[in-house]
Amino acid sequence: MRPRSHRFRLAAALLMASAVSAACFVSVAPPVQAGPNAGGTLILHYGGDALGDGVCSFVNDPWCLDECWNSPEDCDSVIPAQPGDGWIHAMVFVLAAFPESSSPRLASVSFGVESPSPFEPYLDAWDPCPGTESPTENWPASGTGTTVTLAEVGTSSLVRIYAFAGYTEYGNPFEFVLTP
Repeated sequence: MRPRSHRFRLAAALLMASAVSAACFVSVAPPVQAGPNAGGTLILHYGGDALGDGVCSFVNDPWCLDECWNSPEDCDSVIPAQPGDGWIHAMVFVLAAFPESSSPRLASVSFGVESPSPFEPYLDAWDPCPGTESPTENWPASGTGTTVTLAEVGTSSLVRIYAFAGYTEYGNPFEFVLTP
């Protein structure tokens, strides 16, 4: 994990729902059309208030983001947004979701973030889980992107890609938009 001493602001935006072939597919990027990863899409999962749950002592605790410890194992466990209940320190995960009938072989993925305004959420830390990345300059500012190479080829219907830690204020949901 790479702790950040400065905070980037990403705008709160609603995730767009998409019926891709399973109810868990809250789509934030168009699905793949061909090959072993056909039907796959990137989704966001709200992983909870790590600090409030007492799991992590501080946001830059390497264990908090390592291996994406709090990301779901299956589509039924995906939570696309957190409730707007005031200040909250959240973990948000990028996951690749595939139809149950597929046999994915995901080795790497590229995605970006987009924000329509300069406000929340405020990001404190971000990291691939597990793997390496090649980010564009100023990542994860709005309009930037990254390519993640997974440590192991993803072959399940839900593959862990990336983790963000940050917070919101004033009851705003911890949400932002992924772009292809």
